[in-house]
Amino acid sequence: MGFEEAFQAADLAVRSIRTDGLRDIERVVLEGSWYRQTYQTIAAEAGYTEGYLSRDVGPALWILLSNALGMQVKKTNFRTAIERWSKMHPRAAFAPPPPLTSFDVDLAPVGVERDAPSIDVTDFRGRESELADLTEWILHDRGRLLCLSGMPGVGKTWLAVKLSQCARANFQRVIYRDLSDRPTPVDLMMDLLQRFHISTPPNPSLQSCLDVFAQILSQKNSLIILDGTEVFCCPGRFAGVYDKPFEEYGYVLETLAAHDHQSCIFWVGRELPRSSAHVAGSSSRLHAVEGLNQTELSALAFWPSDLFATDVDWQYLRDRYGGLPFLMQGIVPRLPPFANNLAACLSALEQDSRLVRPYLEAWLAPLSEIEWHILTWLTISCEALSLSQLSDYLGIPMPLAAIESLCDRGVCRSLVHHEPRWELALPELLSRYVCDRFIETFQAADETQRLETLHRYPLVQSDAPETVRQWQKQTILQAIAAILSANLPLASDQEIFLQQALQLSRKFANQSIPGGYSAGNLINLAQYWQVSLVTADCQGLVLREADLQSDCFQGVAFTGADFSQTLLAKPLGQAPVIAISPDQKQVAVGDQDGRLLLWNIQDGRLQRAMFNVPEAVAAITFSDDGCTLAEGRQDGRVRLWDLRSEYGPELFTATAEISLRALAFSPDKQLLAGGDEAGDLYVWRLASGEQIHCTAAHEAAITAITFSPCSRWLTTCGQDCAAVEWEAQTGKMLHRFQGRVTSWLGTVLYLPTLVDSGIQAVVAGRDEGQIVIWDIQSARPLRVVAEPCDMLMALALSPNGRYLAASDVSNTLSVWDVSSKECCYQISDVRAPIESLVFSPNSKELMAGCDYTVQLWKVKSGQCLRSWRSDRHPAVRLALATTPLQLLSGHDDQTLRCWRPAATMDRWLPHERLQVPSDTLISAVATSAQGGHWALGTEAGIVHVWQGEQRQWLAVSIHLPRRITALALSPNGHYLAAGDATGTVALWSLTDRGVRWQKNQTHADKVMALAFSPDSQRVFTGSRDRTVQGWDDDGNFIVNLAEHRRRVHTLCVSGDGKTLYSGSYDGTVRCWDVAQQTCIQCWQQSDRLIHAVTRDDQNRPLAIVSDTKSLEIWDLDTNTCRISLPPQDETIWHVSVCPDGQSLVSASQDGEINIWSLASGHLQGQLRVDRPYEGMRIGGCMGLTDSEQQMLYSLGATDY
Repeated sequence: MGFEEAFQAADLAVRSIRTDGLRDIERVVLEGSWYRQTYQTIAAEAGYTEGYLSRDVGPALWILLSNALGMQVKKTNFRTAIERWSKMHPRAAFAPPPPLTSFDVDLAPVGVERDAPSIDVTDFRGRESELADLTEWILHDRGRLLCLSGMPGVGKTWLAVKLSQCARANFQRVIYRDLSDRPTPVDLMMDLLQRFHISTPPNPSLQSCLDVFAQILSQKNSLIILDGTEVFCCPGRFAGVYDKPFEEYGYVLETLAAHDHQSCIFWVGRELPRSSAHVAGSSSRLHAVEGLNQTELSALAFWPSDLFATDVDWQYLRDRYGGLPFLMQGIVPRLPPFANNLAACLSALEQDSRLVRPYLEAWLAPLSEIEWHILTWLTISCEALSLSQLSDYLGIPMPLAAIESLCDRGVCRSLVHHEPRWELALPELLSRYVCDRFIETFQAADETQRLETLHRYPLVQSDAPETVRQWQKQTILQAIAAILSANLPLASDQEIFLQQALQLSRKFANQSIPGGYSAGNLINLAQYWQVSLVTADCQGLVLREADLQSDCFQGVAFTGADFSQTLLAKPLGQAPVIAISPDQKQVAVGDQDGRLLLWNIQDGRLQRAMFNVPEAVAAITFSDDGCTLAEGRQDGRVRLWDLRSEYGPELFTATAEISLRALAFSPDKQLLAGGDEAGDLYVWRLASGEQIHCTAAHEAAITAITFSPCSRWLTTCGQDCAAVEWEAQTGKMLHRFQGRVTSWLGTVLYLPTLVDSGIQAVVAGRDEGQIVIWDIQSARPLRVVAEPCDMLMALALSPNGRYLAASDVSNTLSVWDVSSKECCYQISDVRAPIESLVFSPNSKELMAGCDYTVQLWKVKSGQCLRSWRSDRHPAVRLALATTPLQLLSGHDDQTLRCWRPAATMDRWLPHERLQVPSDTLISAVATSAQGGHWALGTEAGIVHVWQGEQRQWLAVSIHLPRRITALALSPNGHYLAAGDATGTVALWSLTDRGVRWQKNQTHADKVMALAFSPDSQRVFTGSRDRTVQGWDDDGNFIVNLAEHRRRVHTLCVSGDGKTLYSGSYDGTVRCWDVAQQTCIQCWQQSDRLIHAVTRDDQNRPLAIVSDTKSLEIWDLDTNTCRISLPPQDETIWHVSVCPDGQSLVSASQDGEINIWSLASGHLQGQLRVDRPYEGMRIGGCMGLTDSEQQMLYSLGATDY
């Protein structure tokens, strides 16, 4: 008995218990078993997986045959069992093939029949390799099932139709069926059978239709295109999940792929059914259609003949729009207004979403909820995310199915690095759309839903690259803040909202909602709004993704809070010096304040704070093993830090007597070299600290030192425009390069030579406006960067010699490619001139340091990866009031802050923080005696008044020509006087909200002082023109006094209003009879600076004078020093008296502010307002290392 007879006998037996007989895949298993093949061999030949045949098809088949034959059948005894059954049923071996059920078959037509689509593919362009490959597979490899998938508009239908034209000569019948009417599997089979002239019974089963259809495909080779299969998908589910009426399409594809026929079926749609992966094999193929490349895009037929486009434009078109022909067709009608200039049109389309938004909405409409969550996270993060990151963000253990679904839809694509990551397939289009949708959804949500969104997603990510965080702030945080601000117009409304929302965030934290970002988001909103949280309950909050790099949080109680994923302000000072560890995991930063800090480059967190020595850090360097850090300070001493221990530094040597400017370890770990400001070169032996030699290497300060890789030589360069190569052990000079007097040398390096495997010492600097790299030995220029550059501040060469970085006095950082001499990019958004530049050892990153800021840049792209900055906004103006006792401080970030003593603590805390309603610097501050009104003037000549009771800025109409230089509020609280830099004086009525009078340029120079008479009826002005003038409240001129030899900067009126006291830089205080306009007394202190003149409770005049650090209060009537106040540690820069004369405030250059009683000289308060965390309480907090906690203390924080 042959196999065909055995199969017919088995099929006949099976039909006795099942109407449809044996299926094609069951025949495959039987035939393999008949010839004693293993499941592995059967699967390999048939294109299935071994597990599918051995675990699913095989066991079910043997049970079926056992029931049909009436005996136990296994894979090993099938031949014996069927032969035995055939002998028991003799007619079975000669049974004819089963008929095509009861369907009427008419296969009479001969030749090639066409039912082709009415789709014109004359303008089909590109995809030649795809067409050739698929045609070869269909014709020569007998491909039976081709599943074409891809994004909407990518050209799937065009490809299918074009492919059918390439292969149609080999088929008798070509059929195109549009599935937009959503036929069920049975309806589709019946429709296809009717096209083959086969009539069907009224209610046939799917299996019966499939059996007949499969036989027809075997007898009449046909090519069938089934297009638009995405209509069967279930919206809101994963890709390829079909609606219930269409679930059996998976079985249909499986059957048609398994049946051995001569036809080919194209299954075309955006998504393939989930079961389609099982049908892939040699005769079945899954093919994802990609967008056209830039060459194919440019060849599309619908572009205008006079289109102007460059290769860059076509590449941009491919990258931004994914090479989708559908979107290209939408661009064509928009070209004429731009004279068919593609670049101009694309630039306009970046701001116009009408082209892509309908497309994206239709494409992304079927996404499930978890897929939207993933898209939102990818959009917020602006980078590819790993499975573990997405799992943490989403709060679910394994979101792989959702990621696979997004990849199947073409929305995401995978990247393989050390671990797989996923990103948006079309980031330019998708990120903007998803971001807009996120913001629109937030706007449409109610208050509870909004807070839930803030709890689920971070608006800013602390671990994101700096450029990404800036985008998050400007795009997401700013938009969310604007939506919330629509219902919170006043700062007080925003403050109340934040306080209530922070309390609700605690409830979300106790629920099962993933995320936990609500508290951090609310903190970031407070910073954006510049709203103080001093009165809010912030204790115990989880500050996840909060950005605390601001002084907005002075005085806030964060006791018990979690700082694990929080950005903190950094204690960085001026003139930072930088060193990167050899493993590129750490960066050390020293500054002028004596701080030496070790930071983790990856997460930006502080690893170690080294505050042991107060002198400024001038040079630092890592040893080659990264275990030792050497520092040189202005005291001329070298100290070594063992980074493997927690102990303090070892004093290595005190040989140098002046500040070291450069340090370098030798690669063999034997030597340490240093160069000082006098130009001396020191070389020490590391093991013993012995000084090997000290050489007068340069005539000015040494600015850079580097060792050769073999440690035998070292090279120095200095401010004397010279670079010298030395023998390290002996100090013998080997080569010397002397630049011209006008040149400037910035750095030295050893680079591989181009002609052999040796090295050469090079020096880079500036000469005649160009950057030049010289060979020190030959003194010849190796590379000249022809671009003109300003005076340079710092210069660095990458260790591989490929890149050169330079910073100039215009705050610009430029990076050049050395070999091509081209500028890669320029960065101009830095705060101050960059004084320190260091490349990482692998030349991939660049560290740049300027005052209070250090940044890490990606060399290739110019992307800022991380920024360490100190948010320092010292007070520029101060004003004191005593009822209640409070201090106003005006800052250079356009904020006005009010400080009051805490009721239960011996410290001052911020009571109010106001954002000035203008973007110009504060130039003057004043307060009324009762503290109800605060006035400030700006550099633009505008005066703003804050009304304490109403908590709002008044609509002040004072706008003087130039910078406001003096302000004063009248004792009765009705008037405000202002003077400016042009000598103009104005009086404004607080009750009428209008200008009483304005005297333009009444003084020849700027107004320095203003004072009201006790009855508020007169105002007096002192000027830099050395005169004093007086006016009544109606603007009538009453007095002009001119006997001072220098500027008049302080005024005081006696209690009866008859006497005026004026203090001047000429060292005198003059007492004037106002009525007679005569000087009746002159008090002088020639060796003291007069800060202010006031009067005590008994109406006696007092003068506050000082040298640079000590204040004294003098009684002018008796010419005696009444009180000498304790000296300050640093120079005093501000002294002023409160309006009622009860107290005075003094401030020194170290930031310390003291408030004194004028009557007793007792200290009423001491505070600092320049530290970002002044008064912040962090007791019991979590997520901080000991070093970070010490850092916060140095920035003003306390435990309780």
